[in-house]
Amino acid sequence: MHSTNLLAGLLAGACALLAIPSATVAGTARAWEHDSSDVPVDPRIKFGAFENGLRYAWTDQSKGEDKRVYLRLFVDVGSLVETDAEQGVAHFIEHMAFNGTKNFKAGTLVDTFQKEGIKFGHDVNAHTGTDETVYELDLPDASAERLKSAFLWFGDVADGLLFEEKEVASEKGVIDAEERDRNGSGMRIYRKMSESLIAGTLWPKRLPIGVKSVRDKFNSALCKGFYRKWYRPEHMTFVASGAFGDADVEHWIKETFAGIPAPKEAPQKRPDLGAPKGGVKPFCAYDKEANGCEIVVARVHPWKDEPDTLANRKRDFLRGQAIALVNGRIGKRVAERAKGEAPYRGVSFGPYELEQALAGFALQVECEPGKWKEALAAACADFEAARTGSFTRDELHPRITSLHDNLVSEPDAARASGAMYVAKILQACRARFVPMDDIAQNKMYLKMLPEIDADSMAAQLATTWSEGELVLFAVGNLDLGKTAAADLKAAWDAAEKGAAAPTAAAGAGKGADAPPADGKPSDGKPEEDVSASDWMYRAPGAEGKTVKVEQDDALKIARIEFENGVRATLRGDPRTGGGALIVRVGSGLLAVEPDESDIGWVATQVFLQSGLVEHDYDTMVKLQKNRQLQFGFQVGTDALVFSGAAGPNDFQRLCEIFCAYLKDPGWRPEAFEKWKKGLPEVYEQFGKGFDGPLGDFEKLLHAGDHRFCVPDQKEVDSFLPDTLKEFLEPQLSDGPIEVTAISGLESSVAVSILAKTFGMLPKRGAGDSHEERRKTAPIQPGLKFKKEIETTDKKTLLKVVYPMTDGRDAKLRRTMAFLDDVVDDKMRVEIREKLGAAYSPAVILDAGTAFPGMGSLMIVLTVDPAKADAVLNQVLGAVDTLAKNGVKPDDLDRMKKVATTKLDQAMNDPGWWLGRLDGSWARPEALAELKGVKEAYAAVTAEEVTALARQYLVRKNASTCVIAPKKAAPPPKK
Repeated sequence: MHSTNLLAGLLAGACALLAIPSATVAGTARAWEHDSSDVPVDPRIKFGAFENGLRYAWTDQSKGEDKRVYLRLFVDVGSLVETDAEQGVAHFIEHMAFNGTKNFKAGTLVDTFQKEGIKFGHDVNAHTGTDETVYELDLPDASAERLKSAFLWFGDVADGLLFEEKEVASEKGVIDAEERDRNGSGMRIYRKMSESLIAGTLWPKRLPIGVKSVRDKFNSALCKGFYRKWYRPEHMTFVASGAFGDADVEHWIKETFAGIPAPKEAPQKRPDLGAPKGGVKPFCAYDKEANGCEIVVARVHPWKDEPDTLANRKRDFLRGQAIALVNGRIGKRVAERAKGEAPYRGVSFGPYELEQALAGFALQVECEPGKWKEALAAACADFEAARTGSFTRDELHPRITSLHDNLVSEPDAARASGAMYVAKILQACRARFVPMDDIAQNKMYLKMLPEIDADSMAAQLATTWSEGELVLFAVGNLDLGKTAAADLKAAWDAAEKGAAAPTAAAGAGKGADAPPADGKPSDGKPEEDVSASDWMYRAPGAEGKTVKVEQDDALKIARIEFENGVRATLRGDPRTGGGALIVRVGSGLLAVEPDESDIGWVATQVFLQSGLVEHDYDTMVKLQKNRQLQFGFQVGTDALVFSGAAGPNDFQRLCEIFCAYLKDPGWRPEAFEKWKKGLPEVYEQFGKGFDGPLGDFEKLLHAGDHRFCVPDQKEVDSFLPDTLKEFLEPQLSDGPIEVTAISGLESSVAVSILAKTFGMLPKRGAGDSHEERRKTAPIQPGLKFKKEIETTDKKTLLKVVYPMTDGRDAKLRRTMAFLDDVVDDKMRVEIREKLGAAYSPAVILDAGTAFPGMGSLMIVLTVDPAKADAVLNQVLGAVDTLAKNGVKPDDLDRMKKVATTKLDQAMNDPGWWLGRLDGSWARPEALAELKGVKEAYAAVTAEEVTALARQYLVRKNASTCVIAPKKAAPPPKK
């Protein structure tokens, strides 16, 4: 369960959500926006309401590949309706929905769902915001048994929470822990921003988490009072979508909600939210533990409650294109500056909103704190040049073409995921929004494409930057002290003055692609622009010879060996389209001695940016414009790993890119040097908060083995560009290659593409298993690590590590996985629910296969510093009890039900197959394991898991890490 992350939405500058009025008469359902809008609603959605005022909406998506069912109960109530004495109670009630209801006694709900393959936190959850509470449940399928339990619980949430005094008291500790977890740098910055920008409104005073001193006074009567006052049928909407098959959805909804009585009294009037005060002085939302710094220059006005109309959609669509074009120009300038000493790290322009209080548009500048003035000046100049220069055909035409190509598609709504429809309907619950059919929406936008011209785009941009009050502030680790307002204002005035004079020239420069002096659009391409025809790494028509092709019908895979030594595994995806790739090359970190392995960390971040011989990185990316491509690179323990995904027409291009990096990497030193300049700040961040001490703990755990530790700064500082080349080049040019591909293309087409690309590479070497380098010291048992740090966070981090063995043996690995599940459940019950000591204890299993004998089970949680030692003993004691008493068959059966349900779902996911088949040439037994995986899960016994617990979960072997905030020094004696 979680509170809405307000800061994330704020900093993303998300588009406004438009509030819809609540019902004001008892038993009257709230109106949907489509009842009064000219925007056509999606005909697949079935809407309804009962006499008590509760609404519902649902779709049946049985024709799609996703066979899950998504159920939501939306309550039009959040923290904004609370009184001073109720601060945090809306969120508290959300928690209480899991702690005793009419049909589920306290402590039984999670167990009940687990028996049906439903996992708490993953499949069943809830969240509370300032103006909504949403209860969420995802079912593996629409079986009658699962639907019965699901609707029974939702009915209880709507009209059946118990609020037993004991449960109310115990849940306070859980929410205290949640507040500790969430009250980090981001929340502290949000508070400062909201208190400055929207002072005078309720939002800064009504954070969903509430106030501990108020929460301490909560009791059953107060919770019941709020629940009865606000959890009324006319405030609720039930939403459902998924593969319902023969299930009678309307019947389930009616049986559950229609009989809830409508209160006789009219709904409570909601509080006045207030209005933000104007004339906000520039300010710093400073936090010393924040990562990075951002300067925000915005023009804002009071938020307006606007209807969803075709006219407003047209305005927003055209304005969005203008903003995208401006950001394209800015992006080019950012790339140009990055080649030298860039004064900023990034610049963007777009919509900006703070709650339903302020709205407008903002220029956001990411920078180093020490260079903020230079960054602001450069960003202002680049922004002015980008927004004032007239758009040319060379800018407009590619944008229009790309939009057209995307909008002409006609997605099959009947095959869409239920999750997509649930998201659309929920948006209609919380906003003045009409969930429109995707095809109709595409056609609507297609008709608007002719209006994307220079004059229209200029007019849209003029509107964004001519209306509203100017606000200016810094966010992050920039501290300007008492002179913040004056310093920020002076810097912006200077930036505007500096940008004003050269605007015309800058607008006509390379960064803006402005027209020539005669004002006529250019027929040629801009100097730095590139065309798809410039791609120098097209696969030749010839195909590499295959020496063996084997089909495995049980796994639906083909195993291919090429004459050049490249080996591939190909599995078809029943969904037509492109595909995904993992390409393993060479030996990864095993190619060097352990104390030299820090170079792998550097290579992961620098290699792709070093580009190709024929194209630098920026040009290479531009050459993929309008293609559906994602790709990445990292140095793994036992291989260099390329990974990526491609659309239907771009699978071959993805293969071409990977092959280009294999045979023709650019080794441009400027990428390395640019990255190296940022190292001091990277290591400064490593040392902040809990991360630095955690790194020291890991170093002790692994006896200083560099492959498991934070890279040594002195070692990294000594690296040269040639160090990178010496590490990677032998592996790229001669290392063995294993390709794993999932493709929606015809099998013969996909094999042909692999043959034209990877099959045409130079012959590969056999490689080396590096058995000696796989040997490493075991994880150290019994360590006791304790460190105090300077931090504003009022929490202590605890980490417990039990050394285990590796996961090379499949049966042992599965047994270890169930032990992980059992310990995780034990922490939920004993540490979270019974003690209220931690919000979300994490249990993490490391059962890798790279290093013989090395594995671990870790427990990580944050707690009240005053109770840290006691909680650590309680964690260790809970594990001791588990090992002593053993695992009960019933408990394991619940874990197995969840695991097998997730496995069934996963086996319908191409991504799961990609991960499981990756590396299977090096581990041929992996294929046999896949064929019997369901039976193998079912065969694990409680006795086997118990034996594993008793072997490895031994207290004397547990290594513990305690990282606590420094205690304040006592006041000096008088």
